Amino acid sequence: MHSRWASPLDSVVQMHDANRMTTFVPLRDWSAKTGALLRKLRKSGTLIVTQNGVPAAYVIKANPENIEADMAALNRLSFTQVTQRIRASAKAAGADKMSLKAINAEIAAARAGRR
Repeated sequence: MHSRWASPLDSVVQMHDANRMTTFVPLRDWSAKTGALLRKLRKSGTLIVTQNGVPAAYVIKANPENIEADMAALNRLSFTQVTQRIRASAKAAGADKMSLKAINAEIAAARAGRR
């Protein structure tokens, strides 16, 4: 419970880098204080919503004149994240050490299974 002197955004954590400020917001605060946080977003540019202390979502300031470019950038980010997860999974499974001959054998087996 906040004292009467506490800011409504006391649980919000901010990190600064040379170019901008990133604000971490617990999910509970995002739900309860969305309006105040959106006003803060207009100034800071980025919010990271956390769930149990783990980043769960990015909230970025939208550019109303160029939504298509924003969405294209977000799609590229999503693709990059998926690619990184696939590469990490392949490395963990040892696939990064496969020979070209072994890779071609895997491809041939997969194709034969589709017939």
